[in-house]
Amino acid sequence: VIVSSMSPEAQKFVVKNYEGKNFYEEVEELRNANIDIIENWIFDDDTDPGTILSQSVEPGSEFKMSGYNSIEFTISKGPELVEIPDLSNKPVIEAEIALKQILKTSPRVVEEHSEIYPAGYVITTYPRPYEKVKPETEVIIYKSIGPEIKQTTVPDLTGKTYSEAQALLYEHNLKVGALYPEDRDPGNGRVAKQEPAAGETVNQEIAVDLYFEFTKYVSIPFKLNNPELYGDKIKTVVQVTTSDTNQTRIIFEEQVSKSDFPINIDDIPVPENGNTKVRIFLDDLLRMEINLDWASLP
Repeated sequence: VIVSSMSPEAQKFVVKNYEGKNFYEEVEELRNANIDIIENWIFDDDTDPGTILSQSVEPGSEFKMSGYNSIEFTISKGPELVEIPDLSNKPVIEAEIALKQILKTSPRVVEEHSEIYPAGYVITTYPRPYEKVKPETEVIIYKSIGPEIKQTTVPDLTGKTYSEAQALLYEHNLKVGALYPEDRDPGNGRVAKQEPAAGETVNQEIAVDLYFEFTKYVSIPFKLNNPELYGDKIKTVVQVTTSDTNQTRIIFEEQVSKSDFPINIDDIPVPENGNTKVRIFLDDLLRMEINLDWASLP
């Protein structure tokens, strides 16, 4: 390496090898020698900012101080870096455009559920906002697809009152939807039909429509006559036939201990403005048959 110097006798300046040196540490000596410095700053991934990468005049060259002298340096600006803007809560399409303007690669979009940011908007980025990265860095945009939608099974609401159905729907994270008939308060009605149907898998928080039938439910006592005719266990079956459907169905079927009699037969349906025929069988023999009329019920 030739040490730069200015000889008072010869009035000459000997150019050093400046490559790899810090520009700011060398520039004062050159300017004191009245040498015009031409700066060419470029990005360089391998050097620190201010490092001289090349020079236009060969080391060891001599400048006569009486004339015009210049030297051009190519100087490192360090790695080219861009700052990631804060794109949170902006539409993803706007975020993609903004990043394409500062990066050499297109950003990658990753979808995630979010309880905070609406669907189609940016949750955050990686690298994070305000970080400085190289232009060829792949930036990930985390795109909200809205809250995670959980699912549940629709419970069977048949025969439930409005308040019972509402409580059961709440337990399953569902809501009460439309009520039918629309012109009737559900009051003492019972659910006859529901949409969606019981057992269906649906998204939580959806509404279930309820169709009510306005039926009175009554209880009647039943006394065991001639208990000596029966064993300790008595097969007890209760059939009902309602006038609105004229269909017969079993509402009670159990082996009842003789000692449990008399018993109450509960939840016997009597349709609005109609009647219900009730038949009670003991050990497969008809032991009681009565008609319950809507108009005569309290």
